[in-house]
Amino acid sequence: MIEHPELGYEPHFLDQLAWKDGAAARLLSEKRIKVVHDGGALNPRGLAEKVQQYLLSQRVTNLRVAWVSGDDLTTQVRQSKVSTYKHLDIQGLEQRGDDARILAANAYTGQSGIIAALEAGADIVICGRCCDASPAMGLASWWHGWKANEWDKIAGSLMAGHLTECGAYT
Repeated sequence: MIEHPELGYEPHFLDQLAWKDGAAARLLSEKRIKVVHDGGALNPRGLAEKVQQYLLSQRVTNLRVAWVSGDDLTTQVRQSKVSTYKHLDIQGLEQRGDDARILAANAYTGQSGIIAALEAGADIVICGRCCDASPAMGLASWWHGWKANEWDKIAGSLMAGHLTECGAYT
């Protein structure tokens, strides 16, 4: 449950950076630890900006913060010529494509935006809507330099990411 829906992101990552009066943020800086966080929800840029502000307030200036965009399809859905969208799970349920009542339309992104951000030098990457395993997959693919067609290796990172993200639910 989102405690502050007006923000459009999960604010708990800021609490994690502030652990022990900012010791966590300083440790990331000192050790150059890469972090990919999937709590950007509907506003990854907003969370990335807050993270950058917090880091600067702690005099942490050597970490680059990026966000992954591309998941927000609201405008495209509202302007679409498609008359209806069928619900994938509930047979017979449809939504008009040009209906102004559509509040948000998001697609889960994969690892490519994460890899691009890390390759561009980001230290902290904030994702909006992304697949649960994408942070682990993106970090592993970037770290090891895997190519997009190294399916066995990527599948291993998918399993690691899935178990990390969802293992507590089973």
